[in-house]
Amino acid sequence: MAKKKVKKRRERIEKTLSEDGKYVVAEKNYTKGKTTYYVRGRQAKFLDRIVFDGYLGIPAGLYLNKDGWGFAARTKGYFFLEVLNSIAPAGKLVELTITKNGNNAYRQSIHKISVKLKAIDFKQFIERLRVFNQRSNDEAREIISSYLSSRFPSKIRISTKDFDSYKSGEIAEVLNKKGISSKLDEEDLNAIFNFFPKVFESAIHGRKGVLKDLKIRLAKEGKRITDKVFLDEVIKEFDDRIAKKTAKEEDWQKFLKEKVFPFLTSYIKVIDKENIGVDISYPDFVLVDIYGFADIFEIKTHVTPLLSYDSSHKNHYWTADISKAVSQVENYIDTIRESDAPYVKKVRRKYNIDLTINRPKGFVVAGMYSQLESEKAKEDFRKLRGSHKNVEFILYDELLSSLKGIQSKLESNDSN
Repeated sequence: MAKKKVKKRRERIEKTLSEDGKYVVAEKNYTKGKTTYYVRGRQAKFLDRIVFDGYLGIPAGLYLNKDGWGFAARTKGYFFLEVLNSIAPAGKLVELTITKNGNNAYRQSIHKISVKLKAIDFKQFIERLRVFNQRSNDEAREIISSYLSSRFPSKIRISTKDFDSYKSGEIAEVLNKKGISSKLDEEDLNAIFNFFPKVFESAIHGRKGVLKDLKIRLAKEGKRITDKVFLDEVIKEFDDRIAKKTAKEEDWQKFLKEKVFPFLTSYIKVIDKENIGVDISYPDFVLVDIYGFADIFEIKTHVTPLLSYDSSHKNHYWTADISKAVSQVENYIDTIRESDAPYVKKVRRKYNIDLTINRPKGFVVAGMYSQLESEKAKEDFRKLRGSHKNVEFILYDELLSSLKGIQSKLESNDSN
């Protein structure tokens, strides 16, 4: 019975020639979905081709010369081929495949050694070689050796060093690249966030006096810049909130605690009543300074009316909301003034803070100065706010003005 001939599928191949048209640089095999890059020149003594499995064309990010001369000098890729060739016994060929979807693989046969590397991993490696371009050739060879040994630990043992370990100066080389600030992404920002504390925790090599000065400057400048960026956003939100005609006390309490009180630099701790959990009614917030002295804050809204007018006596007096707030603050002061008060015990237990509350101050945050339309209203308000021994008033537009003053100070430091 005659054997049936199987028709062999013809492979569709597209060749790319060098600029002079005399040399085949690459072949795209559309049938197999791969590209072969042919190496010439001095790099060809290490291997004659590189196969890109899963690519129709040479993938970007490898810096291969378009005329077939191999890796660009700035990548030190020449040394990669040199080290790769060195692991092959004499007389054996080296076959290198960069795979898009496959895994790292190493195989040794009678005539050749086949090394397959994941493309995404290999691109990162080449980029790292570029970072080290200014280093010595011996150091580049060591990086390459550690890379291959780490990828094939049971097959290639030409280095005992960890490829992923940091080398002094890497950060400086990366940060000195052009255009870095305009190309940072979310991943970069997260890495910077996680690394920043390590600058102050790590044992950095260098002159002790210089390092100490640099750490102090970094901490101060970092705080100033973050304060400015954060404060710009806070002031914008503050303006937006004040523009609204309605507001909830709870919303203002949350906003002031999280975004405004941190800029009142004499305070180191904000304690709100939700976190204390005592049975008796206590103030919205207690702010504690570095000496343990406590100030009490009662928060109303920016639209809370401040004054009512007595037409018969032609003067102003506190509205019911403000009178109630003043009374509450005075009661709070009396309640927590004793050192053995339940509130003080709770704070000591929860925050390990020994409150000094023998002479606490009370503050009512409420209303806007813009409510006082007449000169008489302004004069009566001045007299009323000064009539309370233990309670002071902070108006929302005054608070906003204070924040803008801090903002101006930070901006003036920028110009110095």
